[in-house]
Amino acid sequence: MSTSCTAIDNAAHGFLARGGGYLQAAAGCMARDNERSGFRAAVEGSKLIALEGCVSTGSKQECGFLAISGGHLEAGPRCEAKSNYLDGFSATHQGSKLEVGQGCVSEGSKTRSGYDADEGGHLTVGANCRATGNHHDGFNAVGSGSLMEIGRNVVAEDNKGNGFHATSGGRLVAGADCHARGNEKAGFLVLGEGSRLEAGSGCLAEENVSYA
Repeated sequence: MSTSCTAIDNAAHGFLARGGGYLQAAAGCMARDNERSGFRAAVEGSKLIALEGCVSTGSKQECGFLAISGGHLEAGPRCEAKSNYLDGFSATHQGSKLEVGQGCVSEGSKTRSGYDADEGGHLTVGANCRATGNHHDGFNAVGSGSLMEIGRNVVAEDNKGNGFHATSGGRLVAGADCHARGNEKAGFLVLGEGSRLEAGSGCLAEENVSYA
């Protein structure tokens, strides 16, 4: 299957919007084996839209899809982040916003989480998304002001950390029927003063190994 556009083995990012710029990547675009992030929106006023089915795989130092320093990134339905060094999908720093569409997947992040809201970032996750086999948590909201809002029927499975985790003042809101299964730590964990985790009706934790 051919892709609409491809960024392979670049010395920095695959697709980058910064300095107030706007970038739209067509449906099915692929970023592979880039030194830093596959798709990145950096600095307030910058926006990157990755349309349906875009893929970031094998980023060597950073994330698959990253909104940072106030940037705004939209990942369309069925986008995939696989085997990236840091998080699959991450919103980092106050003012940064990452919107992840329905049915997206983060798999096999090598050192961090599938989906991460950090240092005040805001990450929204659409229905039917999955985080599987990541080195840390499936879904992680960490730090004061960080917010992760998750749609219904989202799955965290076989991650080395927790399924759904809010810590150090972060807030995570999981929609109805979310499922944490087979993670090496807790299914749903809130830790630290000011942290908050809200699990919707029908959420389920099963066959997770530990509480911390």
